[in-house]
Amino acid sequence: MVNLPTKPPVINQILAKKPSITMLRLMIASDNSAQGIGKVFEGIMRQANLSPADFFGQLQLFQGDLGTCLNFESL
Repeated sequence: MVNLPTKPPVINQILAKKPSITMLRLMIASDNSAQGIGKVFEGIMRQANLSPADFFGQLQLFQGDLGTCLNFESL
């Protein structure tokens, strides 16, 4: 016979707080060259007020389309 708990465990609630969301301007897409993606990265860093160290320290590379997504960090 299996003993099942009759009282649920205590749940620690998460504090509700307003998210910090930054809207970025639309920009020209990269032409798939190193120079093109560099311009995209520079535009994002400028709009988000990030240093190169902060930006590239948080950058995650993904490959995919609308149906699939592959995170290179997880390989």
